[in-house]
Amino acid sequence: MKLKIKICPTCESKNFRRKTAPITHGRVVVPKATFWECDDCGEQAYSLEDMDRIEAYVRTKTEQKAA
Repeated sequence: MKLKIKICPTCESKNFRRKTAPITHGRVVVPKATFWECDDCGEQAYSLEDMDRIEAYVRTKTEQKAA
């Protein structure tokens, strides 16, 4: 299911948009994570698909470090 957010759940701004940028998840930097972010307050939200991709990337990098 795609997440469709038009208003920030924190500050109710209409400046809530899709963004692709690096994020840090634990000790791993995910270089091209996709998520929703409010331009006014910085609130971030992730769809299930976004989180699945982020967690798969982190899992791969973690396994590579352990090997």
